[in-house]
Amino acid sequence: MKVAEGERGTAAKALDGLARCGLALWFFAVAVVLVPQLRTAFAAAASPLGVLGLFAKLALFGFCLSVVALALTRPRPVAKSPGLRPRVEATLGAFLVYALPF
Repeated sequence: MKVAEGERGTAAKALDGLARCGLALWFFAVAVVLVPQLRTAFAAAASPLGVLGLFAKLALFGFCLSVVALALTRPRPVAKSPGLRPRVEATLGAFLVYALPF
């Protein structure tokens, strides 16, 4: 049974929205987990090493929040590359991002 073009577009939009929400929720959860660590880093910022640790935690926190913002606001892709390799790379790129904060 062939799916009509309009139905395929609706399913693709729904899947894209679901993937965006999953990515945003994951990085938001990581940012929430970082908040107590930021408080500890602020308390330990009296030494030079503590200041570096604070900057590292702030950079990771900012990265997580920027991924959330970009995942929710990026426009939907409009073109596809032919072949198997671009699809494999896109799949790996989509799922390997979950390992970044670790």
